[in-house]
Amino acid sequence: MITHTSKIKQFTLLFTLFLVFCLPCMAKPTVVIKVENKTITKERIDSLVIMLARQQFNKTVLTKEERAYLVKLVAGNLVGQELLSLEATKLKISISSAETDSMLNLFKANFKNPSDFSKTLAQVGDTEVSLKKKLSKEMRIEKLLKKQLEVLTRPTEAEMKAFYQKHKKSFPINDTLRASQIVFNVSPKASQIEVEEKRKKLNKLRQALTEEVFLDMVVTQFSSMALQFSETQEREIGGDLGKFKIGDFFPAFDNVVKKMSVGEISEVFRSPIGLHIVLLTERNNGKYEDSRLKVMQAILSEKTKNNQKTLEKYLKTLMTKYKVTYYDKVYKGSLSAKLGGAAK
Repeated sequence: MITHTSKIKQFTLLFTLFLVFCLPCMAKPTVVIKVENKTITKERIDSLVIMLARQQFNKTVLTKEERAYLVKLVAGNLVGQELLSLEATKLKISISSAETDSMLNLFKANFKNPSDFSKTLAQVGDTEVSLKKKLSKEMRIEKLLKKQLEVLTRPTEAEMKAFYQKHKKSFPINDTLRASQIVFNVSPKASQIEVEEKRKKLNKLRQALTEEVFLDMVVTQFSSMALQFSETQEREIGGDLGKFKIGDFFPAFDNVVKKMSVGEISEVFRSPIGLHIVLLTERNNGKYEDSRLKVMQAILSEKTKNNQKTLEKYLKTLMTKYKVTYYDKVYKGSLSAKLGGAAK
C-alpha cells in the first residue's frame, strides 16, 4: 500500500509518509468512525485533508465541495486500511524484521540526511520504533492485496504496440511537445566559478537520472529531483512544463528540445534565466516511438482501474465481516480510494 492511483491523481510518497506518520493525537480527539475496536478521528482526517489539498490543489482554503470530496476520500482510505489490516491479522500474514528495515531505509532515502528524517519524526510526535510498527502494518496489507489484485508489471513492447495500433486514433497528431525541466537560476552577472559549480551539480543529477533504463522510472525520478532541487516555479509540479510548441520558450531551450527524442535527457545548457536539463516526455507526431510513454501510462491506467473495481468488491465483502460504525454521515463514502502496488 505504498503507492497507488486515487480518483484525483496518483498519491505520492509524501501522502504515504503522512499516512504512516500522521500527527500526534490531540488532547481530546473526536472519534468519527470506528472499525471494530479501531478508531478514526476527525483530527486525523482533517490533517490529511489539509496535506492533500496542498498536494493536489496547491492551496489550503477549499471550497465546500472540494473539502467534502477530500473528507470522504481520506475517510474511505483510512477505513479501507483498517479493514484490510483486520483481515491480514485474521489470516496471520506476517512481515519479517528484515523486510521492515528495508522499507524503513527506503523512507529514509527520501530525506537529504538522517538529521532531517529524525526532525520530521519528532515534529509529528513519532519514533523510529513506532514508525516500523506502522510500516509493518502497511506491508502486511500489501501482502494481502497481492493475493487479490493483479500485480502491475510494465507492459511488454509487443503489448504496447498492439495497444497503440488498437487505440491509434486516441493519440493526437499535432506540433505540440511536453517536457519537464530542472533549472538552477544563474544571474547574468554570475562569475564563471559560480556558473561552473552549478553546472557540476546539475551534471551529477543528470548522471544519476541517465542510469535508469525504464522510461516511466526516469520520469518519476526526474519529477522527484525537480521537486527537491529545481529553482523555478514549475518545480512544485515536478518540473512539468505542460504542452508547448517550439517558439514558446527561449531560443536556447528550443534549439535543444527540437533535436531530442522522447525519454532523452538533455545535456546541461544555459538560457537567460540559468542552467537547465530537460526531459522530453511527449512529441505528438503520430509515431509509436514518440508515444511509448503515453501508451505505457494508458495501459497501466487501464489495469489500475480494473484493480480498483476488484478492490471495491473485496472491501465490500470485508464490510460484511467487520463492524464499521460512522458517527457522522459526512465521512461515509466510497472505500475505493486505496493505496496499492506500482508497476515493477
